[in-house]
Amino acid sequence: MLGTLNARCAETVASVRADGKNPPVFGAGRSDRPGLMFVGEAPGEREAMNGVPFVGKAGSRLTYYLDKLGIRRDEIYITNVVKIRPTRMTKGGRTANRAPDQAEVDMFLPFLLEEIAIVKPRLLVTLGVVALKALLSRDSEIKTCHGCLFQTMICPPVGMPWSYPLFALYHPASLIYNHALEAVYDHDIERLACLRERWENDTEQIGPSAERRMIPSSAEMP
Repeated sequence: MLGTLNARCAETVASVRADGKNPPVFGAGRSDRPGLMFVGEAPGEREAMNGVPFVGKAGSRLTYYLDKLGIRRDEIYITNVVKIRPTRMTKGGRTANRAPDQAEVDMFLPFLLEEIAIVKPRLLVTLGVVALKALLSRDSEIKTCHGCLFQTMICPPVGMPWSYPLFALYHPASLIYNHALEAVYDHDIERLACLRERWENDTEQIGPSAERRMIPSSAEMP
């Protein structure tokens, strides 16, 4: 099913990027009901070159924190909201990364929602504000939502809407430019680890549901 979805997505990309210079980068990892599904904003240069999400500097930071959780990358699923690398030209004429604009998010969001419906993770983990706004609400702010657990409705273009728990993290790239966030990230990762331990011990019932259920954010988490 993911193969068919990715093929449709690739056709859409080809219709708007006929030069083929910016091929899509699709999700990777365990695609059959993983415990965690991480959603970033878009591929960077290294990801576009390799065709795999989160293999650049931000990916190294993410892998570091996964190691702290005792999680291998093949145990989780990792993807992005936007499947192609958004770029800009610097004053020096160099091609650089940029944040996706709303038109790019709107183009790829239906594919992401269908991707989530196929993968069916137990918990969505958004990385950064782009994914947070795409999957929770457009007025969400990462500075107030990070480290918190929410419930969000995922309404794919085809099929039933499902309610998913969502945990918000800063994008790991933010740690490269703002070292002051490292302590914040450590704390948020500890919360995520605690949540994971609770559901693995069956003391926390968590996963996709056909009904919207309210989950406290940080109030009941250490």
